[in-house]
Amino acid sequence: MYILSQNKETLVNIKNLLAIGIKSKYLNYIIVARCVTDGIYTLGEYKSKTRAKQVFEEIMKQIGDAEKYLAVTDMMLKNEDLVKEKERLEKLYGTDIILSDIRYNITPIKDTEKIYRMPEE
Repeated sequence: MYILSQNKETLVNIKNLLAIGIKSKYLNYIIVARCVTDGIYTLGEYKSKTRAKQVFEEIMKQIGDAEKYLAVTDMMLKNEDLVKEKERLEKLYGTDIILSDIRYNITPIKDTEKIYRMPEE
């Protein structure tokens, strides 16, 4: 997943993020990203801290939605057993699991083409 800055001049790959946060700048609030290799980028600027927090939370949600797992099993299970197994795996891994009934092989599913565009206001 990538984040496109509000001014459309910076595209940040979330794989390179060390941190993302909100800082005050004069009377406004900016969302900044610190990257592994090349510094700190301003992603967007907002008039209120409340709006900056809303945008920040949306970014976190999008990042969380970018990674899912697929569990495949070679056992033929009843639907109710599949549901129980899905719940068990989600608790174990702490994330959403897509369950198939062919063979277990836990694999991250990344949405690397997704781009979050910073809102103008």
